[in-house]
Amino acid sequence: MRKFEEDSVEQVLDSYCEFLAATQEKSFYQKFIKRWEQDTEAAKSEAIVYAWACASNLNPTINEKPNIGGADFLCSPEVGSPFLLEVTVIKSEAIGRQSLLLNDIFSPGGAYRLITVALNNKVRSKWNQMNKSASLPRVLAICSLHSMSHLVLGREAARSLLISEQFISCPLTEDGFGPGVWMTDFKNSVFFKIDDQNKVNLRNQVISAILLFPIFPDRVAPLGVLHPNPSFPLDKNSLHLVPIIGIEEWPIQNNQVKTLWTYEISPSAFYHKRVRLSESEKQKLKELQDAPEI
Repeated sequence: MRKFEEDSVEQVLDSYCEFLAATQEKSFYQKFIKRWEQDTEAAKSEAIVYAWACASNLNPTINEKPNIGGADFLCSPEVGSPFLLEVTVIKSEAIGRQSLLLNDIFSPGGAYRLITVALNNKVRSKWNQMNKSASLPRVLAICSLHSMSHLVLGREAARSLLISEQFISCPLTEDGFGPGVWMTDFKNSVFFKIDDQNKVNLRNQVISAILLFPIFPDRVAPLGVLHPNPSFPLDKNSLHLVPIIGIEEWPIQNNQVKTLWTYEISPSAFYHKRVRLSESEKQKLKELQDAPEI
């Protein structure tokens, strides 16, 4: 039986650079190379997400326009409907500082903190860009290459980002404290807020969904967080391979919010795969490589 060998992050990055060189304007390619030199984690994240989208049959194309901007990719999945995909990254150093996790797979472990506030800040930093995007569902992928990123970008992190951190409330009765129940104040929720009348309202409706995207040396493990009523609703079938958390009902009834995953089991492993060039793209790349430098 043949042993499967996944590609590395560096191989994916190299293949993405070749893809950009063969398909985009020279200025666009040079801009990416400069970004790679200045911010390696951001460049790797963009390459990995594009390669994952290719391998997941999302049929991504470059959407960002030189000197204009826009979301990074336009995805036209074989199942579902088109959506825009923007990629951002939380630096490993910031993850370590805020979560108390060492960036070392051999570390002994210990207590750590979720980074819900940092995730909200990252969404806030992308709000204007997402708001100015085309009239399509908009998905924001928040990546991390920290070795323990699956802990702060996992299922509990996704739930906390959706409805904020939960806590136990014990009502005071004549006999003392009553039975505890799980509560939330939506303080750090990315999609909900409570107004002065204690009513739950929506926010960040320009974003249809968020992907929490931990990147490992050999694979990725994205999870989705779905907006209950965005400006442009996302067809969940478009990301049918990704576990997505949302709420069962909007508006919220009887002051009770219930979360629901599209499926509870872990998804199949998304091992890294290099971006594959078509024959015409290979020929274009060869011509560029053979061309004399001026």
